[in-house]
Amino acid sequence: MWDTETLQRARQAFAAQFEERDGVVTFRKRGKGDPATISGWDRDALIYDFNRRANNVYLVAAVVLIVILIAGAACGLLFHARLTLVGVIAVMAPVVFLYSAVNAWVWDAPRRLIASRAADSIGASKDVVSPN
Repeated sequence: MWDTETLQRARQAFAAQFEERDGVVTFRKRGKGDPATISGWDRDALIYDFNRRANNVYLVAAVVLIVILIAGAACGLLFHARLTLVGVIAVMAPVVFLYSAVNAWVWDAPRRLIASRAADSIGASKDVVSPN
């Protein structure tokens, strides 16, 4: 199993965004945002999905970095190429950007769930839907 202290801290930080009091589960983004009520089942599903996806994100990031290092070393040995700082940045910048985008998407799952529920409830509201 792929597990490190960093991954464990990420799991704990994600789960800490949910708070249960008197049977009501609230979500606060980063523990400080506006509270939103969700069901206990949704909380458990979000935490399960985060744990599963976080494993994949960290594993893929590690594999990609290893492949880039091996490919860079092979190119350097085969073509006697000198690796410059600009070359390193040019290779690593897209990888870091992609990792950051996927990581942000994984962390943003509760907000997307709450936003979709709010949009559904607004769309079904009698105040919004006219009888004509």
